[in-house]
Amino acid sequence: MALAEMSKARIAVHRSVADELVGKLQALGCCEFTGEAGGAIESAAMLQLRARQRKTDELLSDVRFTVRLLEPLEVNKGSSIARMLGDIPTIGFSELAAKADEDKFRAFVAELREKERKATETRA
Repeated sequence: MALAEMSKARIAVHRSVADELVGKLQALGCCEFTGEAGGAIESAAMLQLRARQRKTDELLSDVRFTVRLLEPLEVNKGSSIARMLGDIPTIGFSELAAKADEDKFRAFVAELREKERKATETRA
């Protein structure tokens, strides 16, 4: 069998459907997957970005958990309209970075999770 046509394609897909797409393309038997020479550099950068994204996602998850847990305990809530239209303190990234201590926050969240777990066990 002779090769009639050859072309190179780079396909960008979401991680959730990548395996399915590769399986379907291989089932067609019309394409071959090869590694890139510069792929190692890109993959190292991608691994670093994915690790950073994973860390950020974990921190956001901790923030959501903390807000969900502490929101019912908020004092002087007021109405949601008043909160939206009220005076909101402005804080810049530099101030936020100075106030942010990731280690203290993680310790605080771990303590909150432990207290919530104990409270759940007590209720059960």
